[in-house]
Amino acid sequence: MRNPESLSPNTPDQNKDNPQFSRRGLLRSLGATVILSLVGRGDANRFLFDQPPSNYPQSSEKSPEKTEEEFDLQTIEEIKKQAQIIFENNNYQDLVGAIDKVESYRPIVEKYAKEYQVDPEYLMGIIFIESKGDPNPKNRKIDHHGAVGLCQFLPETARNLGLKDRTNPEQSIKAAAKYIHDFEDDLGGKALAIENFHMGYGNLYDLIKVRYKISGYPDYPKDMLPKGVDYPQIYHDVMRDKNSEAYQILSKGLSDDSANYYFKVLAAMEILKINKTHPVAIKMGSEKFYKETHNEENKS
Repeated sequence: MRNPESLSPNTPDQNKDNPQFSRRGLLRSLGATVILSLVGRGDANRFLFDQPPSNYPQSSEKSPEKTEEEFDLQTIEEIKKQAQIIFENNNYQDLVGAIDKVESYRPIVEKYAKEYQVDPEYLMGIIFIESKGDPNPKNRKIDHHGAVGLCQFLPETARNLGLKDRTNPEQSIKAAAKYIHDFEDDLGGKALAIENFHMGYGNLYDLIKVRYKISGYPDYPKDMLPKGVDYPQIYHDVMRDKNSEAYQILSKGLSDDSANYYFKVLAAMEILKINKTHPVAIKMGSEKFYKETHNEENKS
């Protein structure tokens, strides 16, 4: 998790008779179908959410340059890309082990998600991405000046949140729930609050300010955003224009892969969900991508 500070201060369905291209059709297929299609299951469309995922941000306005359907398709592709990376980096046993560890914290996650009114699935995804459910890995020496614990809080962030023991899983989960709750209002979107968890408030503020060519320094990022815009719209717009200053910030100005963090969390959420309903897809994904990746490495 990045430090939140830096130096600088439901839309109507369209084409509803064609579920393949309607917004609801796309959102309904966002869950298990993403993973199942990724691993090559021909019956992917059998496994769909009954309702659109509540944690997927829905814009109340269309971008003047892109349709909502295009944004959704791009987001689905980003989730598939990040899910593939997870499969490539984890063999089946390690992946299942990580899923089991993360799931063991669900009761605590649901407790604090309810207290702070945040989506528990987001918290589960964050735990998977940050630590794979292991607050104190045996093969990694704890760096007390760096990110530590289940949700990988830095010392300064922990102090700001009143987190006394970063290695304590319950305290870490509580702090993460509080962090997301506190920042969602300032940022103006759920996805922005999740992205902020890793990118940091200052970096996100600067990105929005540059992207929308805002003069001065408004108090909150939400004051600079068009109504209904959340992180996926910002990301896809910025990544399209590689000559823009915002692109330089997002792709080169950050020292890690913070730009994709929100999509990584969504990918982890989908893997956790499909493991419950169709666990064979997890095995297939790991075998397909992990083996392929490591076979190529061995050849080279």
